[in-house]
Amino acid sequence: WAAGCIAIILVCISTDSNSAISAITSQTTPSKEAKDASFHLYLFGEDRGVPAHVKADNDWFITYGKWLECFPIEMERASARGLVFERSDGLRVRWRVGTLEAVVGSKRIKLPRTLRVFNDRLHIPLKVLCKLTNTRFIYDAGQNAGYVCAMLTEVQLMPATNGWQLNLRLTAPVTYRIDRLSNPDRIYIDLHDAVINYPPGVLLERHGSIASVRIGQFSTVPATARVVLDMDEPLNYEDRTEFDDNKRATRISLFIEDAKAPQPPIKPSINNIELQVSDRDTVTGIIRVERAYDYTAFTLIEPFRVVLDFRNADFVNPVGVQQIPKNPLVREIRTGMPDIDSERVARVVFELHRPAAFRIIEKRDEGLIIVRIGKGGWYGLVIVIDPGHGGRDPGARSPVGMFKERLIEKDLTLDIALRLNRMLMYAGAKPMLTRTTDCYVSLQDRVAFANAVNARAFVSIHLNAWPKPGGNWGTEVYYYTPQSRPLAEAVHKYLIMLLQRKDNGIRRRRFYVVRRTSIPSVLVEACYINHPEDGRLLQDDEFREKIAKAIFLGLHDYFGVPWNLQLQGEEIVEDVAQHVASDAPTQMQPEGEAPNQQ
Repeated sequence: WAAGCIAIILVCISTDSNSAISAITSQTTPSKEAKDASFHLYLFGEDRGVPAHVKADNDWFITYGKWLECFPIEMERASARGLVFERSDGLRVRWRVGTLEAVVGSKRIKLPRTLRVFNDRLHIPLKVLCKLTNTRFIYDAGQNAGYVCAMLTEVQLMPATNGWQLNLRLTAPVTYRIDRLSNPDRIYIDLHDAVINYPPGVLLERHGSIASVRIGQFSTVPATARVVLDMDEPLNYEDRTEFDDNKRATRISLFIEDAKAPQPPIKPSINNIELQVSDRDTVTGIIRVERAYDYTAFTLIEPFRVVLDFRNADFVNPVGVQQIPKNPLVREIRTGMPDIDSERVARVVFELHRPAAFRIIEKRDEGLIIVRIGKGGWYGLVIVIDPGHGGRDPGARSPVGMFKERLIEKDLTLDIALRLNRMLMYAGAKPMLTRTTDCYVSLQDRVAFANAVNARAFVSIHLNAWPKPGGNWGTEVYYYTPQSRPLAEAVHKYLIMLLQRKDNGIRRRRFYVVRRTSIPSVLVEACYINHPEDGRLLQDDEFREKIAKAIFLGLHDYFGVPWNLQLQGEEIVEDVAQHVASDAPTQMQPEGEAPNQQ
C-alpha cells in the first residue's frame, strides 16, 4: 500500500492537533501580538475587557479563547486549520485558515478577511465572525470600543385564543424591557444590545385593536432596538417568553388580549412521548397526538438524529431536552417549536449514539405514532468508493479552450465520491474511500484496500474521454465477474434515469479494479469530459449530485434495503439524497428546535 495515501483512507477526517500549528505558514503580520490597551470589547452587553488581539486590515483579529462562548454558536472543532461550528439557525459553518471564503450550510460565502495564525496562535477577525454568525459589530471611535449585538430578524403577529401572539426572534440571546405608554395607547419592547434587520417604520398594519406594529433603532451605542404596538385602546398583555439562566432570550413571546382578534382553529396537540427498549438493538418511541395531524419525518447527521415535524401543532407537555442514560441507541429526546418555511411546527428529535434505520407506524384511530429505531437497512454496510485517478495521475482532461476552466477527471471524481460518501453515511452505511484528497493511489492498493476491509461492494467512479473531442457522449457501466452484473445493472438503471444522457450500455471489461476485487465491483463512466454538452453539465454542482444520487439509488436496489420509512400505512423508499446537504437536512439542515440544540 502507498503509506501516505492509506493513512488518508483509514482516517477520512483530520483530527485537531496542536502540532498542526507549525505546519501553517503565518500571514505577514506585526512581529509580535499587538494589544491596544485602550480598545474595549462588549459582547451582547457583557464587558469582555481588553482582549488579546492584532489590529490589521480594518479589523480586530482576536486570539481564540473563551470569549467565543458568548457567541450564539456551538463549536464542533477548533484547530490550527480552522473552525467548524453550528449557528443558532442550525446551519453548519466551515471556515479554514488562509481562505477568503467559508461554507455556510451548502453555500460558499466570500469573505474580505479570514482566519490567521499569528505567533502560532489562531486569530479570528471579529467583524467577519459577526457576518458569519448573523450578528452586528458596532465600533465607537470616540470610546475606542467594539460592541457585538444581536440582530432582530423576525417580527410576527399571530392570532391566539382571545388575542394575539407577538413573536420576536433574534440571532443571539438578549435582555429586554416591556412597558406601556398612553396618549396614544401603545406597548413597547426595548431589546438591549440588539439592532434591527428591517427598515425602520411600520412593519405590520391593522390587526384587530392593534393599529400597527412599528420598529426602530432607539439607540446605537449602546444598541437598543425598539418594537412598538399602537393600539386603539389599552390592552392587557402577558409575557410568555422562556428565558435562559441569565434572563436572556432569542425568542420573545408576548400575548396581547384583544376581543377583536379572530379565533384560531383548534390545533393538533402532542400529549406525550414515551421510549421503550425492546432489546439492545431496538428502541421504540411512542408519540400520542390528539386530533388530525400532518407531519414529515427525516434524519440528520453529525450527530445522527431522527426528526418528526408536526405542522401547525402544539405540545401539551414539551420535554425540552430529556437525556436517556444507559440506552444503547438513543442519547436524548428533544422537543421544540422552530419555524420552517414561515410555518410553525412542533418538532420531536431522537438523537442517537450511532446511525440506525427507523420505521414509522401510524395508528391514527388511537392517536399514536410509533417510531421504531434499530439495526437494519443500511446499518453497518461497508461500501468502498473509489474516486478514479489522483495525484500525479490526472485522468482525462477537457481540451484547452473548450471551457473557461479546464476540467480534470481526478478532481471531479473526488467531488462525486465525497457526495456519495455523504449520502451513504446519512443512510447509516459505512462507506470507505480509497482517497479523500488529491493523492496518488495505485490500482493494486485500491484493490488490496477493498479486499481487506470486508466490504460488500466496490464502486469506482470515472469520467470518459474520446480520442477526438466531442466524438462521443453518454453513460456506461463496466463490470467483470458474474457476481458483479446485478450491481452494474442496478447502478446503470438510475444513471440513465437521472442523468438523461445517451445510454452506452453495460459492458464487461478486464479493468484491473473490477477484475481483481473479490466482491461485487463496478466501474462507472458517468459521461464524457471532452464532450461540449457532457462537460458543461459536469461543471454544475447539481449534475454531479445527480451522479452520486444515481449510484446511491443503484446500491439501494442492489442490496434491497429499504430506508424503512412508513407514512400513512404505505411503505415507501424515501429519497434520502434529496435531504442531504453538503454537511448534513440539506435543508438538510432545517432550523433548530432551539438555539444550539438542533
